[in-house]
Amino acid sequence: AWLLTGFDVNTRDLTFVETTRETLASSAFIVGRTPLSRSGKTARISLREASSRLRGVAIDDNIDRLIAHVGFCGSTLLAQALDATAVCQTFKEPQVITEISALKTLRHPITQDEDEWRRVLDVVKSQFRKAFGERAPITKLSNWPVNLLPDLIDANTRAVFLTAEPREYMLAILRGGDERVSFTLTFARKLRRDFPRVHAAIGALEKDPRMTRWQLILRCALIVLRVQEQVFESVGTRAGAALSLDGRTLVTSPHETLAAVAGALPLPIRRAERRA
Repeated sequence: AWLLTGFDVNTRDLTFVETTRETLASSAFIVGRTPLSRSGKTARISLREASSRLRGVAIDDNIDRLIAHVGFCGSTLLAQALDATAVCQTFKEPQVITEISALKTLRHPITQDEDEWRRVLDVVKSQFRKAFGERAPITKLSNWPVNLLPDLIDANTRAVFLTAEPREYMLAILRGGDERVSFTLTFARKLRRDFPRVHAAIGALEKDPRMTRWQLILRCALIVLRVQEQVFESVGTRAGAALSLDGRTLVTSPHETLAAVAGALPLPIRRAERRA
């Protein structure tokens, strides 16, 4: 099968690699540093050609199943649990979606052209709606493209939003050491560009001479968490169905959580598979 891995905004070309379901299932993330093709075969196709192929094509399952999350909250565990069933194919944090979210952050001219931007979104969404055999496709986003959720979610979307309690979220960041702390601060700077209210809030913290480094880190973490939750609350009303979960339930009540996820997306997961 061919997987969409990149979009060149300058040439308007899409890049695909030849891969297998097993390779994707064994990969924690579908990002540039992850080897996805054993054959090494790639293909490029123009955005307009890909868009024209969508017109007139009958789609059996016109549902976009999305998992969005705040980060460090168990989303990878959920994706792995779904992949372990015989009925799901989870696309874990596709790099191409993160790339097009960067275009929106930068306010690239393509995002200001309503028709062309819609063409990009429709083509990308269609590629992660394709099933491998009889398996239901699910896209687990990175939390980085949270700014793209209003563009991705509509009445055809079935969404699960994973979040965390503030204390648990801060502890998860601290347990991850410098790497997670650095990511959180970088993500906060990105959100400053995506959302004006975040720019003002974090700017005030950085200018406060009384603020220690750790106070700044933890307060930025709380802002990052709350902004993501507010986006989930806003876009959830647009979805055909949406479920919000605390990531801890994956550990405290895994069978019930998988049943709730299966009902929301929806997925034909039998009771025996939830307990396997």
